[in-house]
Amino acid sequence: MKPITGFVRVETAHAHIKPRQFLDALSAVWRRPKGEGAPRFPKLALAVSGGVDSMALAILCRRMNMAFPKSAVKWRAFVVDHAARYGSDIEASHVAKMVKNLGIRSHVLTLKWPADVEPLELPDFESQARKLRYQTLGKACKGYGIQSLLLAHHADDQAETVLMRLADGHKGQGLQGVKPFGEIPECWGMHGVHLSGAMEGRQIRGIGEADASTNWQAQDRWMGGDDQETELGVEYGGIKIYRPLLGFSKNQLIATCQVTKTRWVEDDTNNDITLTPRNTVRHLLQESSLPPALRKSSLLAVSEKMSRRAEYNAMRVEELFRSCEIINFYTRSGNIIIRLPTRVMDRPSDDPAMLDRKTNRGKYIAAGLLRRVLELVTPLESVHLRDLEFAVKIIFPDLEASTPGTPQEDTRLASFTVAGVHCRRIHLPNVHSGRPPSSGSHLDPTYAWGMSRQPYSISLDLPRSTFPPAPQWSQWTLFDGRFWIRLLNKSSKPVVVRPMREDDLKPFRTSLSPQDRARFDELLDVTAPGKIRWTLPVLARDDGKMLAAVTLGVGLEEVEDEVRWMVRYKNVELWERGARRGSR
Repeated sequence: MKPITGFVRVETAHAHIKPRQFLDALSAVWRRPKGEGAPRFPKLALAVSGGVDSMALAILCRRMNMAFPKSAVKWRAFVVDHAARYGSDIEASHVAKMVKNLGIRSHVLTLKWPADVEPLELPDFESQARKLRYQTLGKACKGYGIQSLLLAHHADDQAETVLMRLADGHKGQGLQGVKPFGEIPECWGMHGVHLSGAMEGRQIRGIGEADASTNWQAQDRWMGGDDQETELGVEYGGIKIYRPLLGFSKNQLIATCQVTKTRWVEDDTNNDITLTPRNTVRHLLQESSLPPALRKSSLLAVSEKMSRRAEYNAMRVEELFRSCEIINFYTRSGNIIIRLPTRVMDRPSDDPAMLDRKTNRGKYIAAGLLRRVLELVTPLESVHLRDLEFAVKIIFPDLEASTPGTPQEDTRLASFTVAGVHCRRIHLPNVHSGRPPSSGSHLDPTYAWGMSRQPYSISLDLPRSTFPPAPQWSQWTLFDGRFWIRLLNKSSKPVVVRPMREDDLKPFRTSLSPQDRARFDELLDVTAPGKIRWTLPVLARDDGKMLAAVTLGVGLEEVEDEVRWMVRYKNVELWERGARRGSR
């Protein structure tokens, strides 16, 4: 990379971005904290590489503060040193100094590669660097108490992304491009970084007590069951990313740096069209050698259209989800019983062509709804719509029939597994079946679906976390993708968290006091009946002896003075005020 010594000539049609424009763009994607306890000057971070895009973002952040003091933000810039080649540390320090000269605190974050790895020799260097970069940025944000990170992606980046996805065979909503905001990527399982951490600072409870989330209750989100004590607290929080420059072109960013006399650095590798696919695509778009349908304006129009369609579909999925009846949701076991709608299409049509289009759309909406439900209990990081085709046929057979309302009986399987979740159809007549359907949906009056983590396969390694003796609390660990667990192990030996086994049950029950045994049996029968109990995490010695059922809050007296634990359920989103609540 080399410093820019002059300024690029910019066409007059590409005006620089003014502070008011940037404030409006930021406000469109990021909601300023309000209400009691909200900071007067919230803290936000920005990722700066030193290129024209991120330096324009930096100067716009600074100018916004100067022009609108009441909307000011405490900015902190992070410059990532990829540590992949000689001299990268010097370049990163130079960029950090440039940002500091703009009036923004800046820090260099150096990526930590494994000792035996030569980064540039990795066949997937770009993807590995991306993952490590986001994880490093996430840790830095957490360390400084920052929950929002700005990135400098712009309209030209968006067009490049859409064209690359077209080339990869994507269609429909796969052509949205990058989104203006979302969760920080590549950080699943990092507590306080990804969808977790906001409950920190609460008083540590005694052995086995549920860490109930008062915040969850304050938002009127229901965890199911008649007894709130049977539920765990649910994690929330984490780092969000925002892209306020997606509405501006590269030339506008260059013009902004030109007008404000802000210098930037150029990465010569960006000009090598053979180095990466994105460099090639960028060159094609800049040369205007593509047909009109594949040029920037057309690609951005496709992105906008697909984004609108995705937003509408997401609203429809959420509308259907709100209409569902959650009969029980036990976070101690990750077990849900839910009544789903039998119809997801707005209305049938007599026109075959229209019916075909509506049926395809209905399948997409149904898959979205099913994913929304599966996300409550799956151990996987994400659920892909393409993996739900078979499940949609089973749960929504009307969509497979030639005429809506005529189900195909041979698809009504009693149970199946998808996305790491065991789904079972339950005969459960709805006592509220006379209630008018909500939001245009029709709930199944006869059957509900039970969903929980699928039983572990003996052919696969079981999840296992080891906690050595230590005088302080351990870090939070995401066990099996479902439970956040931390331990204070004051014993002299390591302890492990693993799934409950059948040979655990009898000796563990025998060792409990009569009162604890009765409580254990009741919680087990209610929250984890049948094979679900064999997916519960338990605390055990290295020799295999079960010491506690951590999510049920029941442990042996012998560990009461030696081992303490805290456990919370993973982040899940139910619904807000006014949604339907199930009943037993």
